[in-house]
Amino acid sequence: MTACPCCASRETAHLLSTPPVPVHSCVLVRDARESLATPRRPIDLWHCATCGFLWNISFDSSLIHYGPDYEGTQIFSPVFRAYLAQLGRDWIARYAPKARQIVEAGCGQGEFLEVLAKVTTADLQGFDPAARTLAGARFRITATELPQGGEQADLVINRMTLEHVPDPLAFTRVQATWLAKGRTLISQVPHAARMIADHLTCDLLYEHVNYFTPTALSALMIRARLAPLAPEITFDGQHLGMAATKDTPPARAQTRAPVPTDFASAVAAFGPEWRARLTGLHSQGRAIWLWGAGSRATAFLAHLGTPGLVAGVIDINPNRAGSYVLGTEVMTHTPQAISGKSDIALIVMNPIYSDEIARNLQEIGTKAEIFAI
Repeated sequence: MTACPCCASRETAHLLSTPPVPVHSCVLVRDARESLATPRRPIDLWHCATCGFLWNISFDSSLIHYGPDYEGTQIFSPVFRAYLAQLGRDWIARYAPKARQIVEAGCGQGEFLEVLAKVTTADLQGFDPAARTLAGARFRITATELPQGGEQADLVINRMTLEHVPDPLAFTRVQATWLAKGRTLISQVPHAARMIADHLTCDLLYEHVNYFTPTALSALMIRARLAPLAPEITFDGQHLGMAATKDTPPARAQTRAPVPTDFASAVAAFGPEWRARLTGLHSQGRAIWLWGAGSRATAFLAHLGTPGLVAGVIDINPNRAGSYVLGTEVMTHTPQAISGKSDIALIVMNPIYSDEIARNLQEIGTKAEIFAI
């Protein structure tokens, strides 16, 4: 039996396999032929019956590239900016009010470091191989993966990074080398328990090797010789956070995680169900658009199997305009592309932005029926 990467249990088994999906979700490609040539692979999801961890056992890291053309930010959304600002205030107040050095692994373009710069006087250092911005007024970024540290940091953060890492235990141990004794590591990842409960097929991405439940993330921290604190669920249940201190870890509790067979059935049914729904809308003369490019749009069109039903994708991130949803010829546009139009069927990739999208539509005089995946 294959051992679980989080808790080392041997009670693991195959759960599901997806159709071949693009290996990248957030790389900007502006040539249709290049987009169509994006490599595809199935996701072969394995499940641990002890801690509930899920991972793509056939993941091939040689297919994945993180560079300056990687565009994973949501920072252009006012809803997301407000959330990130509150998160920064909360984490500093609770875990590092007097910090002298804070390190962020997988910092992107420094969006969260900018937030932290407003609420702490600590020295701020980020690491990310996809970084284009290498410095800000109060922080600096090195465009590499996180190296070994020297126990000098009061707080180490990784946000939406651990799910991308082929060996999460080794990565967590590297982060721990930066921590002084008794100091804190915070990891934040997509919340796999919500993905399973709500049958969120489009949260399955090839780039994401790992899918963490609270029990799985706690087990990983304990194996890395850290002492985990209580899980923190935020962003309407979408994000799972956990702080852990560099102290003697507790004994891991005995747990059981039922096999999520309903989720496997929902993933298999997702493509045919949405294909039938969009075919019906298309036959009524409705123009079908997606709102939100990037990872979920890539997954949605891959499972749909007939991307020609979709006229285009809207995204408020201007950097995405003119790029293609990977694996397709479906182009991304700014909201002005549907300005003044009516009788649109709009498929929203993340329902947390529905009210924000409704305001945007009102501002540009567009009438649309909204569907959320």
